[in-house]
Amino acid sequence: MRRLRAAIKDAVVTALDQLYLQTEDPLATAANLAGLAAGATLGELGSLEEVVTHLMRGELISHMTIKVALQDELPISVCH
Repeated sequence: MRRLRAAIKDAVVTALDQLYLQTEDPLATAANLAGLAAGATLGELGSLEEVVTHLMRGELISHMTIKVALQDELPISVCH
């Protein structure tokens, strides 16, 4: 069961990366993430948070990209 969960997680991370994050422009990547978050349910936000954390740990997405994405959704003071 653990292997199945790991395989599913890897597939989701790969799909998210290919569909939304592989851009030449970090601002476009941030806009894609903000768009995903804006239309997400609470459960989807939890899943998105887990995937983004995984991507950041693997250095596949930068902290600055996340900060820019959050600035569209949260007050500026929260992002500093």
